[in-house]
Formats: sequence, structure tokens, C-alpha cells
Amino acid sequence: MWEKMWKKIKESEWLRLYIFVAVVLIVVGTIIAGGGVWLTDKIIHWLLPISASVLAVSLFLLFPLGVFRKTRRFAGKGLFLASDIFGLILWLWSLLLTYRLQGLELVFVGLVFFGVGIVIAAMYGALYNGLWGLFLQLVLVAVFLAGTRLLGTYLLVKVTPKEVT
Repeated sequence: MWEKMWKKIKESEWLRLYIFVAVVLIVVGTIIAGGGVWLTDKIIHWLLPISASVLAVSLFLLFPLGVFRKTRRFAGKGLFLASDIFGLILWLWSLLLTYRLQGLELVFVGLVFFGVGIVIAAMYGALYNGLWGLFLQLVLVAVFLAGTRLLGTYLLVKVTPKEVT
């Protein structure tokens, strides 16, 4: 019985195709992950000052503008955009940290979880290596991301149809 099954598996072209596709995906994934880490390493020194500038604009311009009805829409869109920038910077920073602290294997594990796992993997890497300050920085950027997204959405929902026109 097992011999027949093994013969069918050996003759199956689907198995060969599956193995070929799996190997191609692993190779392409390695190239993309390695390229992403290389690119992030080159641009990270620009991204951190951009993040600080976005935070300053959010705190000192967009939050106060959210108080007034006439500028709520602008503030909501600005905060929503700020959350996207925080998200991009957090993700790229997490990719680089995960690679440097834990290696390419954990980068793949993080990417398998819809890309969001890379942030969790970076937090795990910081905790595992005893880098508490780095862990708190990652958490803080994640809080800024969630806070600006929620407040931006709230302000956009609060805009009445009269204020849009």
C-alpha cells in the first residue's frame, strides 16, 4: 500500500511544481527581506528626524486645530496622515532592529504574520537582549501611531455635512 502511494507521489507533477514554487518563494523572500533591511539601513538616519518633526506638527499644530469646527477636517486628515508616517517608520525601524538583534530567521517569522509581526518581533528582540529603553521607544511610537489614527478618525467623523461644504 505504501509503495503505491510513494510511487504516485513520485510521479505527481503537482509535487514538483509545489517544491519549485516553495523554493522560488523562499529565494525571492530572502532577496526582498535582505533588500528591505539594506534600504532601511541606508535611510533610517533620515526617518527618525522626520518622525520627530511629524510628532511636533501633530502636537503643536494639528491637535489644537482639532478643537475648532472650521479646521477639524484639516486636523483629522493631518493626524490620519501622521499615523501613516508613524506606522511606516515604526515598521521599517522594527525590520532593521529585528534583523540586527535576532537575525533573518525572526524577520521571516515577523513577515509571515501579515507584516505586523515584525513590530512584535522587534519588541521581543529588545526584551530578549535586555534593551528596555529601546523596547519603550518602540511601544511609544506604537502608541503615537494608534493615538493619531484614533484621534484623526474621530475628528473626521465629527465633521458635520455643513462643515464639509
